[in-house]
Amino acid sequence: MTTVIQEKRDALDKDGQQYQQQLLAEYRLPILNLKLKMENVQPSARGDAEKLNEQLQALTKERDEKIAAREKANQEALQEFQKAQIQQSNGELAALSAQFNTDGQRLVDARAAEITARVRAQLEATQAEFNRRLRGQQEAIVHSAREAQSQAVAQAQAQARAETEQGWPRSASGTSCSPRRSPRRARSTPPTSSSPASGDKGRPA
Repeated sequence: MTTVIQEKRDALDKDGQQYQQQLLAEYRLPILNLKLKMENVQPSARGDAEKLNEQLQALTKERDEKIAAREKANQEALQEFQKAQIQQSNGELAALSAQFNTDGQRLVDARAAEITARVRAQLEATQAEFNRRLRGQQEAIVHSAREAQSQAVAQAQAQARAETEQGWPRSASGTSCSPRRSPRRARSTPPTSSSPASGDKGRPA
């Protein structure tokens, strides 16, 4: 901004100098003529000398006022230009600040999202590891219970087979605990032929 304002100031200074040179050239002859007339006025014509002097003063004043007016206009133009440049710079700074805030907020949001995603991933990984270990423990417990159950069943089956092979278990007195059979009825034995006949009774031996 400083360079632009300096360039504008230099341009206005150059304009003021050119305008001043132009007016000096424009008023040089009229002023010179009045001065020559004043030199040629007779001392007795005092009134004419005063009149010519008034004209010279008025012409010089007119020239100087024009130069001053141009200088004032250039100064006002420079001030307006500086004001416009400052406003433009302020606007650009405000836009840059807003853009910076937006970019900064976007960067903060992106960073926060990145951190959130990383933390979520870590939590999910931790939860997954915990679930894996929990499933492993549960499977180990189930496997151990099944093995214990299988061993108990195998032992029961082995004991049953052993008892079957050895027969019924004996009582403490050593007698068999097998169920008793019902006693059979005694058959009637028919008389043999050697028995003496009834008609032989009284036969002498």
